[in-house]
Amino acid sequence: MAKERGGDHFAGIVPFVRVAEARSFTGAAKRLGLTPSAVSKAIAKLEGDLGVALLHRTSRSVTLTPEGAAFYERCRQIVSDIEEARESVSTAQAEPRGHLRVSLPLAFGRLEVMPLMPGFLEQNPELTVDANLTDRAVDLAEEGYDVAVRIGRRSEARLVARRIRRTRMVTAASPAYLRERGVPERPEALRGHNCVGFLLPSTGALLDWVFEHDGRPQSIAVRGNLTVNTVEAQVEAAVSGGGVIQTLDFIARRAIEDGTLVPLLEDYLTLGPSIFALYPENRRLSAKIGVFIDFLTRTLGEV
Repeated sequence: MAKERGGDHFAGIVPFVRVAEARSFTGAAKRLGLTPSAVSKAIAKLEGDLGVALLHRTSRSVTLTPEGAAFYERCRQIVSDIEEARESVSTAQAEPRGHLRVSLPLAFGRLEVMPLMPGFLEQNPELTVDANLTDRAVDLAEEGYDVAVRIGRRSEARLVARRIRRTRMVTAASPAYLRERGVPERPEALRGHNCVGFLLPSTGALLDWVFEHDGRPQSIAVRGNLTVNTVEAQVEAAVSGGGVIQTLDFIARRAIEDGTLVPLLEDYLTLGPSIFALYPENRRLSAKIGVFIDFLTRTLGEV
C-alpha cells in the first residue's frame, strides 16, 4: 500500500479551492477568516506535498496552471459535498453563527435595512455582520461577500437570486411647488413642469419616466433645469421645491408620510424593479445566509 504523502495536505485543499474561485488570495482569505499570508502558505505546502505548481501568481492576478485546473475540478465537488454535510448537521443542531459579509445598495441599505439590523442581531446573537453600502456591483467571490442585495436582477454566472420584494415607481412634488405650478393630471402634463432628472450612475443615461394605465405602459421623456445622480439628492431637491420627481417607493416614503412631498398621478402607478438577494451557487444556502434573507423577506415583504 502506497504511503500517504504529507498527512495533513488536505488542510490546503479548501484554501486552494477558494483561491481558484475568487482568483484572489485576499478574497479567499476574507471568506475563510484567515490572512492572505496564511492562505498562501497553506497552498504552498499543498503544492510541495503534491510536487506540482497549482497556481500562477503575479502581482495583479492569480490563475490556475493546467495541473491546478484539473485538480480544482476534482476538489471543487468534494469540498462542496463536505460543506453541505457539515451544514446539514450544524443547521439542524445549532443557531446561525459566525461572520456574515453583506453588500447593500446605498439608499436601500440606509433607509430600509439598517433600521432593521439591531433587531436581526438581537434575534441572532451568535452572528456578526459586516454591511458594506455601495451601488457598485461587487464580485461576491473575489471580494469575499456571502450575500449581495441588488435592485433589479442582473444575470450573473454562478449566483443564485431570491426576490426580497417588489417596488413601485412614485411621482411626487412639494406642496409649495404644486401651489405655484399646479397639479399634473396626466403623465403628458409633466412636459410643462420642471422635472428633476436622475442620471443612472452606471451609464450616465438620463432615465425616462414610466407610467401604466389600464394595463398600458407609457414612457415620458421629461425635462427640467436640474439632474442628479443620487436618489437622496433627487428627493431633497423636490422637498425644497425644485420640481417633480419620479423615484422608487421606499425612497420617497418618509417624505410623503411627513407631508413634505405629495404623491401625483396615482392612477398611473407602475411597478419598479424588484429587489433580489444573491449568493454564490457553490455556497449552498447556509444557515447564516438563509436566516438573513428570510429576515429581509419577512420584515420588508412584497409590495
